[in-house]
Amino acid sequence: MEIIESSPGFPQKTVRRLLQLMDGIQWPGPIDTPVSNPVMSTGINSQFQGIFLWTHTRLRILLIPLLLYRSLGANPFHALSCIQEVGNGSETNTAFQILHAEPVPWTPQTLAEILKAKWGPNYLGAAQALLDGNRVILPPRENPHEIAKNLLFLLPLANRLEIGLTLLPSVNNKNFQIQTEMPGKSGKEEPGAVLFSQAGDYPEGKFEYSLQWAVENEDLYELNRLYFRKTTTQVFWFACGLLAIVSLVPMALQLIKLLFP
Repeated sequence: MEIIESSPGFPQKTVRRLLQLMDGIQWPGPIDTPVSNPVMSTGINSQFQGIFLWTHTRLRILLIPLLLYRSLGANPFHALSCIQEVGNGSETNTAFQILHAEPVPWTPQTLAEILKAKWGPNYLGAAQALLDGNRVILPPRENPHEIAKNLLFLLPLANRLEIGLTLLPSVNNKNFQIQTEMPGKSGKEEPGAVLFSQAGDYPEGKFEYSLQWAVENEDLYELNRLYFRKTTTQVFWFACGLLAIVSLVPMALQLIKLLFP
């Protein structure tokens, strides 16, 4: 396997370290995949999102600043449709230009198209499972690219930024919340994994119920609230910050009294 850069200045050391974490990934043979179909997508660090493309026997990596990635809806499939490759004569470095930076709108109509599709109940159950901290295992023979694209679209914006996905077959890789099942293996055998084909039976949660209700009643206010809801991690750190401020206020008042009696 050969790694080539797809963004100027991409740190190769970071790429190699990331690949070391991808234990159990089954790399494909010499095949070409469309540029609109990423094979992996995950956060590189606090500043960049990495989108991985497999071309022939090469892993091509597109590095997108998180602020731009967020403005594109934090969905690698849509992000790739918003950019165009610009050849610069270099085999190991490819430049990209932004065609447009508008996310697909989260409306009752766009959501209803997914919920009324073949896997509608499974999409809802899988989205709830992801928000509950589980991993979702996609069936390799049921167009995993399309399933992953629609599943990510159903998630709130902040949660999309925390989701890592791989569409290459893998064995219970905990580095990715959305992954494709390895032939002959079953994600059900591993705790914390939910098979997408069985996600329709996942216990209904608050988000799943609220999303379905908002779509059916075309409640734009509720959809906006769900789309911009904070993740559990964000709520936790906000609570910690608030607790720290409340704890420091009495100490600050005591210090002021000592300095200015």
